[in-house]
Amino acid sequence: SLLFKWKNHAKKNIKNVFGGPLFYPDEKPFVKKSSKKELNICFTSLGDYIEKGADKYIQLVEKYKCLYPSDSIIFNSIGNCNAHKYIIKYDSMSQEKLDNFYRDNIDIQINLTVRGTVAFPHGAEAVIQGCMLLTTDYTNMNNQNNYNFDPYIIVDVENSVDQVVTKIKELY
Repeated sequence: SLLFKWKNHAKKNIKNVFGGPLFYPDEKPFVKKSSKKELNICFTSLGDYIEKGADKYIQLVEKYKCLYPSDSIIFNSIGNCNAHKYIIKYDSMSQEKLDNFYRDNIDIQINLTVRGTVAFPHGAEAVIQGCMLLTTDYTNMNNQNNYNFDPYIIVDVENSVDQVVTKIKELY
């Protein structure tokens, strides 16, 4: 098994890795030039409904639409998120289709992970396609690993709905 081989691997060949690359060495993020009148926002989840924050996404969509009903915001979801009257729901898609969808349609990617997979940042594939990311960082990996992502993109798990609503309004 892989675990057995790893435990028996020579110590001199082990490297401590505390993060992972977001881009290939020759890859650059796509830069969008938008003159659209609406703002397209997306939540994507292939994981657990609660752990990934799908319930919180629905709460923030409802709150935003209640507070700012005349704003031209289009809320989208991909994968495991319940259907909702204010959300255009898409089935999961291949990485190639997802990349194109982010690049051609989405302005802001929302990640509301509250527990589970310890990875940061979720949503990097959207950033590569030119989207802004608003994300939780419940394990504080941004600071612990010196990623130095601007604190503006990070929202507190406990107050994520209110913080994301406020930031969407600021960006609109």
